[in-house]
Amino acid sequence: MGDCSETTGYFGSDGVTLYGTFHETGEPKAKGGILVIPPFGEERKCAYRLIVETARRLADAGFDVMRFDCSGTGESLGSHAAVTMKDWIRDAGLALEQLQTLSSAGRWVLLGARLGANIAALRGGSGIRGIACWEPLLSGTAFLDEIARRKQIKAIISGHGAGPQDGEWLWQEEQVVDFDGFPVNTEFAAAVKRLDFCADLDKVGETDVLVVHVTGARSLPPAWQAVDAACRAHARRRLQVIHDKAFWGRADYYQSEELVTATVDFCLAVCNT
Repeated sequence: MGDCSETTGYFGSDGVTLYGTFHETGEPKAKGGILVIPPFGEERKCAYRLIVETARRLADAGFDVMRFDCSGTGESLGSHAAVTMKDWIRDAGLALEQLQTLSSAGRWVLLGARLGANIAALRGGSGIRGIACWEPLLSGTAFLDEIARRKQIKAIISGHGAGPQDGEWLWQEEQVVDFDGFPVNTEFAAAVKRLDFCADLDKVGETDVLVVHVTGARSLPPAWQAVDAACRAHARRRLQVIHDKAFWGRADYYQSEELVTATVDFCLAVCNT
């Protein structure tokens, strides 16, 4: 195996400028090309190093890998307050095109974490060999309520009061709501609210899909039982439960070896068929 290399820079088209990192395998011929789609907001910050290390492991295993910042995040241009889910799905398409320009692999896999996993499911399909989904958002409404509760708790701690328990109230009088430096507009929020991961799985056709649920619990809650049933009903889909810590909610760096290994094994399997 030769030495892998990493190249960073800007790319895009039609007024969209994204920043990404291309991990090129040191092998003479890449086994496949992997596009990594990141999570949202604070979860992206928590998962960042794990994603970087996973990209490097995939490159070591013989894959070309592209990871990128969505519009309005990281080093990519644009306003976070103005972006929509359509923009981020478009960004994934542009990043895939960039990967296909830089790599001659010919076999393509999408790897998404949290909201990035939902985007991968929405973007996947024709021409995609496999989709790996790390802890996707099963319900967009539940996710919005969760981050609204976090905002509410911080408001209580800081003495600035709080609103109702769900996320609906946040956009009643404001067009943009800030979540710890990550402003979200009404259109973005409405698109997230419509997310239904089980329904989106039905749209990926015959693409191989690995869904990873990372949990410390020993039994599946009802929502994940529905995902398990959806995967069991299709020969090309599999749910893998990994008993580990939540990589998307930790302030410290945490490397989930089982998660990385499962991802590498899945990519090897789908690109070798």
